[in-house]
Amino acid sequence: VVFAVSGTTDTNEFETVNLVSAGATANTVDINDSGDNNPAGLKTLNVTGATKLTMTLAGGAATATYDGSLATGVQNITFGGNYTTIKTGSAADTIDASGGSFLGSTAPKTIVGGDGADVLKLGENVANLNSSTSGVSHSISGIETVQYTVKVLEADDADKAFSYAADKVTGESTIKVGIDNEDTGSTDEAKMTITGITDEVVEFTAQEDNTQGVNTLVVGIKTATGTADEINVTSGARAAGSVNKLDTLTVSNAAETLNLTQNTANTTAGAKGLTISDLNVATTNKVVLTGAGGLAVGTAELADPTGTTTAEIDATGNTGGITLGAAGADFKDTNTDTFTVKLGAGTNKVYGGTEWLAADVVTGSSGTDTVFITEGDDSGTATEFTVTGVDSVEIAPSATAAHNGPVSAKKFTDVGKIVVNDAAHTGNEGQTITNLGSGQLVELNGATNGFNGDTIILNNA
Repeated sequence: VVFAVSGTTDTNEFETVNLVSAGATANTVDINDSGDNNPAGLKTLNVTGATKLTMTLAGGAATATYDGSLATGVQNITFGGNYTTIKTGSAADTIDASGGSFLGSTAPKTIVGGDGADVLKLGENVANLNSSTSGVSHSISGIETVQYTVKVLEADDADKAFSYAADKVTGESTIKVGIDNEDTGSTDEAKMTITGITDEVVEFTAQEDNTQGVNTLVVGIKTATGTADEINVTSGARAAGSVNKLDTLTVSNAAETLNLTQNTANTTAGAKGLTISDLNVATTNKVVLTGAGGLAVGTAELADPTGTTTAEIDATGNTGGITLGAAGADFKDTNTDTFTVKLGAGTNKVYGGTEWLAADVVTGSSGTDTVFITEGDDSGTATEFTVTGVDSVEIAPSATAAHNGPVSAKKFTDVGKIVVNDAAHTGNEGQTITNLGSGQLVELNGATNGFNGDTIILNNA
């Protein structure tokens, strides 16, 4: 609906318009003068009513005000024109200022959200709330969620990045980020950096049209001087069959714990709901995984404390299953780091390759858990680490016959079976397993080449 009100110039237009959003169906309203122009003389637009209202603000006198504080219906308001004050009411309202040039060195803005769960959409870097008027800052209050969309179009052929300092806005509880990378011809990056986090939850979705696109999320807390600082990140739900993909998730400063909630459902084909190629949290000692969606991590870089304490990945609260590493690629970014991995429900796979160390620990749970070991060129020194309560440990003998890397089961407890898989060649694989416990099931899987010319040595010492 377009309301044509008042005269045709700013000298005979109404300075104040009172609009009631009523009726049984939602309203979409534009306000023009009787000459069908944006009203240049309108100073105050007051909105009341209980029916949903969608408006794009346009025109207005200098420092115009939109005041919907008495409305009880949902308001979806897009910033525009000369409006510098926007107030919303008691419903869950949205103010869309994502067109850019809303904050920064512009006229001072005032945003006042109402009693509902209000959303402010932004599309610019925010390092502070300084305006173009010396000594006067932008003011944002009553906003529960700040939302960004970082989108790379195929036609852009360029990176897209936003940064947001969360501590500059008080009262927000959630920062939502939608990363959408449609690049198919190069390695364009879609990147969101959030700093100054106190207790806000960062919730993201991230998709790419092609694997060479790069999706990056960087999060950092405001003050990293404590000994038990935490940062909270959630992988948001997607439509059925759609998954979230990050090339890199980084914690930029020393929060001791990253709490990662995975709410993206796994696909019916078995793909995990969230894939992170590089979990780069090098200043964080512990990652706690929860949620019903699964997680696949290519490599992980955590802070490995000194002494006997290890970095920790705790997935006991996750029911979607996790995969760390992949066949032929261990999950450790730094191979000298030691890890404690605690598994939850679902299907879990942990690929340590040749890089398992004596202090490493894997603890299974109610899921279907598999730990993968690759025989190394270890000159007879056994790979020995702690494995408890998993369904199977799978060993891949080296395809190089001269490699001598025994696997010790000395610290295996409640392991359903140990599987030795034949390699894709016909030479002597020469795998030795030592310190087998009484009654331990060992299975030889000759599906590839049937253990042609191989020597498998099993002993209990």
